[in-house]
Amino acid sequence: MKTKALLFLLLICFFNSCTVQFDRNVRIETIGKVVDENNEPIPNTFIGVYTEAARFSGFYLTSGGDDRFLLGSGTSDEIGDFSIISLFDSNQYFFIFVDGKELYTDYIYSSNTYEFEPVNFVFNLGQVQLKRNARANISITRSSLPGTTLDIIINYESPFCESVFTNGVLNEDLSNCFRTESIFITLDDDNPDFIKTLSSFVTGTIEFTYTINGGTETTETFVINQDNYDINFSY
Repeated sequence: MKTKALLFLLLICFFNSCTVQFDRNVRIETIGKVVDENNEPIPNTFIGVYTEAARFSGFYLTSGGDDRFLLGSGTSDEIGDFSIISLFDSNQYFFIFVDGKELYTDYIYSSNTYEFEPVNFVFNLGQVQLKRNARANISITRSSLPGTTLDIIINYESPFCESVFTNGVLNEDLSNCFRTESIFITLDDDNPDFIKTLSSFVTGTIEFTYTINGGTETTETFVINQDNYDINFSY
């Protein structure tokens, strides 16, 4: 009888999305300042404090995420400063999400709060720098004779940034901010041209390392200086 009652309660919980439980009577403050790549303040930036379930609930951390896992939120003021009072959750994963929306890159502060509480219950993010998003439009065309082969590696900086903290200390091995991504391409008679748009950010770099017909390796570096940046390369 007890087994049937327990099963009944579990079914009710499953179909009615039971309320997510957070630490009771515990409040934290999240403070910091949001600036751009020129250290100019960014006002009206959304900052959300989330618990672990946000990562696994089928959405990427954004201001439009599932409010069941939102502990608290706010926006930066006219000089980029923010101070947010929120609930606290002792969990394996805890996130503070700074939403750059379409114009700027995003930033994620993540920590294991299962056995860690910040000093005076304050998470001080300091100065959070968001970079202006950019699209790098790459066009590689062949202008040489048929039979010419190009082997090229394209390295570019990703706009994603997550800082992982262990007991309040930045863990550089687990963090991932503006990581270099690579594309390996061989262009020949069957596939002589290449066109692709990459997501990066203003001040980000793109590096071409290539050989033509197995010859000397050459490297060219491009610095993105606008939000719609074109690279036209011919071999």
